[in-house]
Amino acid sequence: MKERILSCGEVEFHLKNLFLGMTRIRLSFFSVLMFLAVSGKAQADTTVYYFDDDLKECSAKKSVYTAKGWTENDRYGMIYFENATGLPLMRGYYRDKSRSIKDGLFIYYDENGNEGIKGEFVEGKENGYWVSWTKGYLTDSVLYDMGKDLVRTGYVFYENGLLKSRKCFMSTFFL
Repeated sequence: MKERILSCGEVEFHLKNLFLGMTRIRLSFFSVLMFLAVSGKAQADTTVYYFDDDLKECSAKKSVYTAKGWTENDRYGMIYFENATGLPLMRGYYRDKSRSIKDGLFIYYDENGNEGIKGEFVEGKENGYWVSWTKGYLTDSVLYDMGKDLVRTGYVFYENGLLKSRKCFMSTFFL
């Protein structure tokens, strides 16, 4: 496979074309999912788990983290919270209750409970478009193909929120 270097503009053009339709579908799916979650229909059978500092299951009394799990569309969803703050740490989907294979949307939260990293796993591997934020600003975006990092774009912003610079890095890009 021949590798070639593309400009940031070319990379963004390809990313937008590849994922524009997927983003619309995800947004629609996410809206429906959030509606169902709020209405209580998507998470009817909820299990509570308790974890120690090493994320090993333990009793409620010894726990540092609490998680809620539910079955949804043949997958097992989990959301982890820090007991001291009540803020979310991570939300994601696994193949089953064993939680051994990540399979679906995962969101990792920062220390303030805001989304920090968001992307999808397929059969335990990063797949598709992943994004990272710091203090509300997009700092990194990565395009994965079943765990393989294809394109990475880093963003730097001024304090006023304007884009200062962006850099694209590619390992291989399939055209």
